[in-house]
Amino acid sequence: MINTAKWFNDKIKNKDKVLIIIFVLGIIIRVFYLSYTPYDTRTHDVVGGHLDYIKYLIEHKNVPSSTDCWECFQPPTYYVISSAVYWLTESAGANNPYFYLQLLSLLFFLIFLFFGIKIISTLNIKRSTTRIAVLLMAFWPSGIIHSVRIGNDALLYLFYAIGFYFLIKWVQEENKKWLYLSSLFGVLSILTKSNGFMLMFVILTAFTYKWITSRKQDNNFSYIKNGLVFIVIFLIGSSIALYLPFINYKKNDSKSKDFIIGNIHALNGALLVENKPINYLWFDAKTFVKKPFMNPWSDETGRQYYWNYLLKSSLFGEFSDFGKNKNIVTTAQLVGLFFIFFIGYFLILLSLLFFDKTTPEKIKKTLPTFFISIVIPLLILTATRIKHPYSAQADFRYIFPIIISFSAIYGIGLASLKNKNSKILQYFGYILPISIVFLTIMFFIMSYSLN
Repeated sequence: MINTAKWFNDKIKNKDKVLIIIFVLGIIIRVFYLSYTPYDTRTHDVVGGHLDYIKYLIEHKNVPSSTDCWECFQPPTYYVISSAVYWLTESAGANNPYFYLQLLSLLFFLIFLFFGIKIISTLNIKRSTTRIAVLLMAFWPSGIIHSVRIGNDALLYLFYAIGFYFLIKWVQEENKKWLYLSSLFGVLSILTKSNGFMLMFVILTAFTYKWITSRKQDNNFSYIKNGLVFIVIFLIGSSIALYLPFINYKKNDSKSKDFIIGNIHALNGALLVENKPINYLWFDAKTFVKKPFMNPWSDETGRQYYWNYLLKSSLFGEFSDFGKNKNIVTTAQLVGLFFIFFIGYFLILLSLLFFDKTTPEKIKKTLPTFFISIVIPLLILTATRIKHPYSAQADFRYIFPIIISFSAIYGIGLASLKNKNSKILQYFGYILPISIVFLTIMFFIMSYSLN
C-alpha cells in the first residue's frame, strides 16, 4: 500500500500541476454550465432523434431502420452505451434519466480533453507555451456547449482523441503497435458517427506522407506490411459501419441523396444556401463581430458565407438564444473581435514556422501530422457543404477535434517565438488567448441568467 501511494505521489510530482489545474477548471466550468442547461436546451435533434434511437434499442433489443426516427441512420455504438445508462438509471428510479445521459457526454468529453493534453504534452515544448495551448483547448467556447449535449458527438471526439494520440506516438517512435491502436480507434470512431472517417483519412494521409518522406529506404517492406494491415482494418471497419446505412438506403428506394447522411433529403429547404465561389472565398468580418450568434435560418447572421458559419459556430454553436441578454451579446461580440485578431496572429505564427530553421527535430517530425489533421477534416467538411449546400453543413461541431491540432500548432509557434526572443509578438501570443478564455468564462457565468 505504501509503495503504491509513493508511486502515485511520484507520478503527480512529475506532472505539470498547472495543467492539472487547467483540466480541473475545465471540469468546473462544464459542470456549472450543465447545472443550468436542461437536456433539450442548446442541442441538436434530441427529441425525435437521439432519444428515440435510445428508447428503440431498449424496447426492441435491435438496431432500428433508418426511417424509425430522425437519427436512426446513425451507427449504433453511442446509442447502445446510452441505452444501457438510460435503462439502469430509469430502473434505479431516477427522476431525470436524461440528466445522466448528459453526464455520460460530459465524461466522454473529459476523456477527450485528457488525451488532448497528453497529445500536446508529447511535444516537450516550454511549459508556458504548453499551458497556453492546453488552456485554449480546454476553454474553447463551443467545447463547453458540446460537452453536455445528448448525442454521439462527444463519444466520437473521445475516440478521435485517443486514436490521434496513438498516431502521434507512432509518428514519433515508429512502433507499429501505435499505428495499429490508432487504426482500431479509427474504426471505433466510424462505428460511432460517419464523421469518424476523417480520422481514418488523417491516419492514411499521415502514413503515406511519412512513407514518402522517410530516408530509410530499407524500411519499405515494413511500411508496405503496416500499410496493408491498416487497409485491412480500414476496410473491415468501413464495411461494418456502412452496411446498415447501405441496406436502409436500398430498402427506402434511395430516397436519400446520401446513404451516409441518411436524413439529408428530409432537411427543410429553408436551410439551403447559395453554392457559388464567393460563398467559400468571402469572410464578412463586420457581421462576424456584430452578429455573434449564428442562426442557420437567417442570412443576417452571415450563414451564406462558409467561413463565417464555420468560425462562428466554432465559438457559440448554432444557438441564437444567447442573444436574449444585452450583456451576453456584448461579451460574445468581444470574443468575436479578439478571435479575429487571434486568427490573424495564428496565421503569422504559421508563416514564421514555415521558414523556421531552428525547429527541434521531434517537432519537425510531428508537425506535418498536425497540419494533415486540420487540412483533411476541413476538406471533407467543405466537400460535404458543396455537395449538400445547407447552412448547417458548415457547423464546426463536425470537425471539432481539430481543436487539439490547432492548439498544439499554436503552442509550437509561440515556443518558436520564445527562442527568437520576439518580445512584442510573444506578449500578444499570451494576451490574445488569455483574453478569449477570460471572456468565455464571463460569457458562461452570465448565461446562467437565461435559465
